[in-house]
Amino acid sequence: MKKVLIYQIGRLDKDFLNKVCFQIDDLFFSSSLSSMAIKEFFDKKDYDTKITLLFPVSLPFNGPLYNNDKFKESCSKEFYESLFNAYSNPDDYLSNPDSLFKLHPHVVESVRFLSLPSMGTYTTKNGKIHFNSYYSDIVLLILVDMLKNVLEEGDQIEKIIIDISSGHNNYVSAL
Repeated sequence: MKKVLIYQIGRLDKDFLNKVCFQIDDLFFSSSLSSMAIKEFFDKKDYDTKITLLFPVSLPFNGPLYNNDKFKESCSKEFYESLFNAYSNPDDYLSNPDSLFKLHPHVVESVRFLSLPSMGTYTTKNGKIHFNSYYSDIVLLILVDMLKNVLEEGDQIEKIIIDISSGHNNYVSAL
């Protein structure tokens, strides 16, 4: 079976679970991420399609999210509590960010993910946190993940799709 690999920057905002209508060729798909609509399109054509979402470790450090009722209602209790715990206890969270992202609703839908280093200064519940990563670190991690996938799947991969419809500039550029 031919395979398709899709890479996209993961989302975490107040509307991250809202369904949007996507059109591919003459077919319509309703999904909260374009990569999921693309996956559904290729699945209908009997491809084995795999999505990898890339999550910057700084995603939980968005204080206004935690006061947004729409966001609170859209998250499972476990995911919301894990996010808020990361925001409140960044050192604990940063020792294992994958434990948070494995609860992300998009990942629960059988999507692979990769945690990416962040750059810059962010606000946590307990003050500021600064990330000293480099753009080249992000590029290298993405490249290594892609190479692993290509080596594992070999000549069965027909397409690699880089979906740059979401994410911040540094991560989209790295992708």
